[in-house]
Amino acid sequence: MSLTHKEKLLSQSELLSSLLDFISQDDRNVILNWDKRLRSDWVEQSYRLNEKDFVLFDAKRQYKLLKNISWIKTLDKIKELSYVPYYPQNDQKVISNIPGKKKKQHELSRLRGFFEQYCQKKIVDFGGGVGNSAKFLKDNFDISSVVVENNPKLIQAGKKKWSDQISYIEGYVDDQFILPKDQYDTALGLHTCGNFAPDMIRASHKANIGAVLNFGCCYSKIENDHYHLSEINDKKFKLNKRALASATLSFSETDSEIFKFRQRIMDYKYSFYHLLSKQIENFEFVAMSNSRRHLFDIKFEDFYQLTMDKYFPNVKKIPTRNVSLFYRSQENKDLIHYFKHYYALSRYIGELAEAYILNDRVCFGEKLGYKASLYQFFDPKISPRSKGIILIK
Repeated sequence: MSLTHKEKLLSQSELLSSLLDFISQDDRNVILNWDKRLRSDWVEQSYRLNEKDFVLFDAKRQYKLLKNISWIKTLDKIKELSYVPYYPQNDQKVISNIPGKKKKQHELSRLRGFFEQYCQKKIVDFGGGVGNSAKFLKDNFDISSVVVENNPKLIQAGKKKWSDQISYIEGYVDDQFILPKDQYDTALGLHTCGNFAPDMIRASHKANIGAVLNFGCCYSKIENDHYHLSEINDKKFKLNKRALASATLSFSETDSEIFKFRQRIMDYKYSFYHLLSKQIENFEFVAMSNSRRHLFDIKFEDFYQLTMDKYFPNVKKIPTRNVSLFYRSQENKDLIHYFKHYYALSRYIGELAEAYILNDRVCFGEKLGYKASLYQFFDPKISPRSKGIILIK
C-alpha cells in the first residue's frame, strides 16, 4: 500500500532529522580548523575505496560499494522515500524545432504530454526569460502565453527575438505578487529558485489558475524556512545553507568526464579557500558557481591569480612558487581528499532533503485546495532538477 503525501512527508522528516548533522557541516570551519570536520565511519570507510570504485560510487551511484550495513540500510530507505514515478506519456522524442539548447529541447519535449492535456486557453510562464518556452507553445499548440520575468534585459532580448509574438510582464515574484484573476488556465515554472517556487504557487492560486506545473531548483536560496510550508511536520527542524545546498547538489548517475570535471572544480575551489584562509583570518566564501569553465582547465597557480584579481583585488597575492608548493602540500591534499569523500556521501543524503522539500510543496498545494502529484519528467543526466509538481483544481 502506497503512502499518502502526508504520510511520506512525516517519514521523510523523521529520517532527515536523524541525518541533519551529516549534511549541515560548515565547510569554512573545517578549512580553518581541521578538527571541525565531520567524524563518521561512513567517511572513514569511503577512504578505502580505490579510485575506480570511488568513481562508480559517486558518479555511477553504486552506493553498495561502501560495504557498511548502516549505510546500505539508510540508502535503501532514502531510495524508497525519494522515489518518484515518471510522468506517463507516449512520445518521448526530442522535438527539433524547439528554440534553445539541448537541455531546453529535452525539457519541453518531455512536457508535451502535460501541455496537450492541460493547456487550453492561456499559459503564464513564470521566469520564462526571453520566451523560448512561450514560442514553442505558440508554434506547436497555438497556445498564447505571457512571460513573467524580473530581468528587463531578457525581456528586451525576447521582444527583439520574437517581435510581437510573445507578451511579457516585468515583475519580481514574491508572496505579494498578483496576477489578473481568471485570465490563465495554466501556469509553468520550469526553474524556480529558492522561494520563487512557493511564491509562484501562491500567485497561481490567487489568480484562480486551474493547472500548475512547478520545478524547483537552487534550494540553497530558500529563505525564512520556506521548506515547512505545509505545516504538517511538527518537528520544524532547521536546514542550514549547507543542508539546502546538499539538496541542490544531489544528482543521479553522470558520465565519468563530467564527474572528473566536477572533482576538478572542487579541488580548485577548496584549495583556493584553503590558501586564502592563510591570508585572511575571517575570510568568507564568494559565489564562484558561475565561474567560466576554462578557469578550471588552467594551472591552479593561474586560477589563484585570476580569482584573487576578481574577488579580492585589495589583498596582496602570494608568489606563484609558494602557491604551487601549498597546492601540492600534504596538508592541502588531505583537506581536498576529505571534501571529495564528504561530498560524495552528502550528495546521497541530499536526495532525501530534496525529496522532503518537494513533497512539502505538494502538501502545501493540497492545503490550497489543489489535487497534487509529483512526477519525474526529465532525464536527470540532462536536467538534474527533473521532478515536477502538478497542481490541479
